[in-house]
Amino acid sequence: MSDNSNTDKNSEKKPNIEDSTKDKTMDKSKEEIENKNKKPESVEERINNKQKTGVFVNYKSKGKTTLLSVLLGLLGIMGLGHIYLRRFRRGILILIIVPLCWVMIMILFIILGLTEPEENVMMSGVGVLGQISVAIMLGSIVLFFWQIRDSRKLCKEYNEYLEQHGNPPW
Repeated sequence: MSDNSNTDKNSEKKPNIEDSTKDKTMDKSKEEIENKNKKPESVEERINNKQKTGVFVNYKSKGKTTLLSVLLGLLGIMGLGHIYLRRFRRGILILIIVPLCWVMIMILFIILGLTEPEENVMMSGVGVLGQISVAIMLGSIVLFFWQIRDSRKLCKEYNEYLEQHGNPPW
């Protein structure tokens, strides 16, 4: 009987360090495969998870962005769509540039009205100051349409980044 007990003790495997590390790496690779195969969370699931943890997802409304850009832009207050999207520098820059353009146009028209027609008329019949004021006016109209398109594009980028990463891009 003593011979059998010795062989039983010898036949028992001692824990092998290599086996345990292989098991751990296999477990990690299985987890990685499961995570890759797992569908990404939907927006609702992310919002629910954020509400449970106390952190809320703050998506920006494309409609509100457009409304701020168009309606207030028609009143001459451009750049608020960018400010709503937390692009403060760009929004404030637009907010400052547009009134400056309109002030320059008014000054040029005042100067045009005060000068004699012969002094500011070129060969084509339109004065240099008139051409400059028309160019500034056209530039501000182009800026109006650009800021609408840009704020809508930024809103889309903001929401896509927020959906992918869970935090705001800027």
